[in-house]
Amino acid sequence: MRISTAAAAVCFVCLGLFTMQAAAAAPPQAARTDLNTTLTELQRVASATNADIANLRIDKWGAGWKVWKGRGGQKKEDMEHVAATLQKNLTNAIPSLIHDVQAAHGSLSSTFKLYHDLDVVFEYVSRLAEAAEVNGKKEEYQPLSDDVVALESLRGKLSSYIEQAAASLESTGKLPPMNATAATTPGQLPKKIVVDDPASKKTKKKP
Repeated sequence: MRISTAAAAVCFVCLGLFTMQAAAAAPPQAARTDLNTTLTELQRVASATNADIANLRIDKWGAGWKVWKGRGGQKKEDMEHVAATLQKNLTNAIPSLIHDVQAAHGSLSSTFKLYHDLDVVFEYVSRLAEAAEVNGKKEEYQPLSDDVVALESLRGKLSSYIEQAAASLESTGKLPPMNATAATTPGQLPKKIVVDDPASKKTKKKP
């Protein structure tokens, strides 16, 4: 009897250790991306980046600067064109795409379009920031450098949401809520469920 009790105790301890090791080995789940917060922050950063680009004085950059070799060689006129194109995108395309994502309640297709556009914007703002660092003043380069960091962070958050949304569709057939703390999608009322209760029906009397 004593031997059986001791054996049971040993098994219990081993089981506890195994459970603790399994829990420690399990990878932590990634925090769900709050899409609403990300979209709001993107709108703010896009507006700030647009203002910082407007403050660039590309025409005043070194008179002797003919070609900037940072990205394969680009003329000053190319940077002026890049700046103008970025301002149009940040003023028109980004806000419109954000609205599309909100209207579609975070659908994969609309969010991916926004991500793709943001990826291009990030790439060219990075080029512009590098050119400003080489040829412009610190007060021109530094704000744009901060914008690059913010855009990269937001690009990563959109990428995470797309990955999480795809996984959710595969496992449950539904998109995750846009708000990480909400049970239902903002702007989308919960569906009304009608229960057909036979007991609540009154039996009609025959005439």
